Amino acid sequence: MPTHGRIELIDIIRGISILLVIMGHLPSVFGYGGPLSDLSLFRMPLFFFISGTVFSLNKPTNVFVLQKTDQLLKPYFVTLFALVALETVLTHQLPLQAIMGIIYGNRDTIEWKPLWYLTHLWLVFIFCFLFSKSIQLFHKSLFQKSLIISTLFLAGYFISYSLSPISVSLPIFQEGANPGTSSGLPFRMESLFISASFFLAGSITKERVKNYQPNIGYAAFSAIVFLMIAILTPAYVDIGKGEYRYPWYSLPASVAGIYLVVYVSYFINRTVFAKRWLILCGESSLFILIFHWFVQFKAYAILTKFVGEEFVVINSIISFLLGVFIPVMIRFVVRMSPLLSIFYLPVVGKPISIQLIRKPIKVDYS
Repeated sequence: MPTHGRIELIDIIRGISILLVIMGHLPSVFGYGGPLSDLSLFRMPLFFFISGTVFSLNKPTNVFVLQKTDQLLKPYFVTLFALVALETVLTHQLPLQAIMGIIYGNRDTIEWKPLWYLTHLWLVFIFCFLFSKSIQLFHKSLFQKSLIISTLFLAGYFISYSLSPISVSLPIFQEGANPGTSSGLPFRMESLFISASFFLAGSITKERVKNYQPNIGYAAFSAIVFLMIAILTPAYVDIGKGEYRYPWYSLPASVAGIYLVVYVSYFINRTVFAKRWLILCGESSLFILIFHWFVQFKAYAILTKFVGEEFVVINSIISFLLGVFIPVMIRFVVRMSPLLSIFYLPVVGKPISIQLIRKPIKVDYS
């Protein structure tokens, strides 16, 4: 059931999606190169797919662009420029390279790397809005929509393949990266068509997702397809690096993984405890995305130092939980603060009311 204008199943899927993303960022066996690294085959495609389920063309272009800038680019710039301000105060030097890297908006050029997703998602929203409007995508038949999205994906693959690895000679890297080079375009533009294809796929199937009915046969088939591709093939997906290798393997794995998450989410939506927390994670996905990187890396480093490197699994689990819990708490603080709400919550098209912002948070999960 919808709560407060939101669809619970969508928030559960979004909650699972953000948890999978931060799990992939753990500096341990659970992250890159670990036994769960194959989840990268659908982690980011799922994130774009579920973002597409809330996409529509029912606003004027200028209003749409302003709202998406307010929702996505504002918290990106606020967070990263706050870090620049802090560094300036501590070092008494203005970090010009960091400022240039923030404006460039690529994962390789910013300190808190997961925030690349905000610039790229903004680009995806704007592109899909203009593209869908110009060709009247949503007035076409399902076959035509599918053909257009498939063509977009293929074009995206060839663009990404031809530009990877791309080297841009700009002095915008953070300390520790290779000086003078960048492995991608601003806002990770070379991945735009691939991201947009998953985004638009979510948009044209959003009613089916909202009214989803489980099919154990499809779920079993999806699980078999995903496991076979993950185990037996060199399929690899990292949209943040502009890489979508072996699409004849990776695409079926992405689709299968997305279906399995929707399938699992349907049953979680019938529970109480898991549903409540995953909806909360889904509603807090912006804050988890922004703050989990710093929290879990610091937590993992501290735990490794004081608990010991041999307790890698325990350290990873605690870091993961803190990477979720602390950003969720930050969201509650922001929602209760009139000033912080202006910087992190959407205000374009909404009246700024201190009474409304300070209104106690009450969410009905029943």
